Amino acid sequence: MSASIPLFFPELEILLASKSPRRQQLLRDMGLRFQQIAQNVEEDYPASLPLADIALFLAQKKARSVLHLLEKPEQLLLCSDTTVIDAENSYEKPQSTEEAKAFLKALSGKTHEVRTAVCLWGQEKRYDIVGSSKVEFAELTDQQIDYYVSHFQPFDKAGGYAIQEWIGLIGIKGIQGSYFNIVGLPSQQLFVALCDYQTLLDQKK
Repeated sequence: MSASIPLFFPELEILLASKSPRRQQLLRDMGLRFQQIAQNVEEDYPASLPLADIALFLAQKKARSVLHLLEKPEQLLLCSDTTVIDAENSYEKPQSTEEAKAFLKALSGKTHEVRTAVCLWGQEKRYDIVGSSKVEFAELTDQQIDYYVSHFQPFDKAGGYAIQEWIGLIGIKGIQGSYFNIVGLPSQQLFVALCDYQTLLDQKK
């Protein structure tokens, strides 16, 4: 926890089942106390699942795999997943340089949707949160795509890019919705859920 940001919910402890440094930083910036826990779940889903439902399906799947770690009412399990989708496809974490370049070429010059789902699970209540943001890319040249994939780390990011990196600075014309949802968490919606959970705990005192 950054010394400059005091805890907003000092009683709550989030069990974060994510390796994402971006999500960890967002939680720190929100003034939240958390510890990282390990989860190892295959990020697969039924082929018939609608594209818009993939992120929440995977967040819930991750949460169920570590639900046994909840030990007291003040703890909240937080599992999340981000998907990049358009009308026909879901662009997940690229598995190769070629796939990362192919993703960016497919997104170039078009608007896509970033959906970040959070399954926030406590002993008192469960919250299923889904943030949706639209991202409009300018036309990207092959040189720009090659530069980004070669010099940055697209392989742990849905869609093969991070909005806060070089490609976002030079290639994104506009967004609709929450910027932080694109980075990795629908932070405002998450905060509302945490306020509700704290109220539930207060009522039981």
